[in-house]
Amino acid sequence: MRSSILALLCLAICCAAAAQTRPDAMEAGGVMLLPVNILADLAGAAVVTERGNAGVTVRKGALTVTLVPNRPQALVNDRAILLPAPVVMHNGRLYAPAGEVGRAIGLRIGWDARARALAVAPAIGKIERFTTGLKLCWIAGDFDGDHNEELAYAVTGVYGTPTTRLWIARGVTPAWQRFVAGAGAQRLVVRDVTGDGKDDLLVFAMVMKNNKPVLMKFTYTWRANAMKGVSAEAVVGGA
Repeated sequence: MRSSILALLCLAICCAAAAQTRPDAMEAGGVMLLPVNILADLAGAAVVTERGNAGVTVRKGALTVTLVPNRPQALVNDRAILLPAPVVMHNGRLYAPAGEVGRAIGLRIGWDARARALAVAPAIGKIERFTTGLKLCWIAGDFDGDHNEELAYAVTGVYGTPTTRLWIARGVTPAWQRFVAGAGAQRLVVRDVTGDGKDDLLVFAMVMKNNKPVLMKFTYTWRANAMKGVSAEAVVGGA
């Protein structure tokens, strides 16, 4: 399924000699590289300094990340960090290792080693201001069956009694929200368990019952133009 949401970029790569990628992706020594302007756009940042062959500087609030072609490093607020591959200038576009540079400018990066796929989640901070006291889970799915993917987020406060906030979002606009009191989200899964042809959201969350932690599976499905909770059951034998 091809998503129309520019804010979620999923790229598959095969690291064989005849590797094939999307046109926006490059591979160098097993490292995925993406154009810096695409990473900046996904993060809600701006490429404020165009230097041609001398590189660029990306700015997001008080954060600056400077990248120079042929150098395996980035300057993050003037502090050098080592990159797993050099920055590359190709056909007039600057490419950088997606994982390290993406995380430096606030993106959430997921890597599926089996599928050789990289998923980049966008400027989530536009939905929720994250701090070190919050844990994030996210996943994409076509929950409403319109052949366009939405993003599902679960944000849990890690201090005190856990409370998880759930979102379904189109781009950076929340389309549905819910609080799950007393539950700490561990992971999200997308699967059509109701058999209606649309993706359902499974939220695996730890809750306290009789002073003991119990892993629960909450199932949400799209009905009547909104997400509805349809079941909550204990998981036997772990997630």
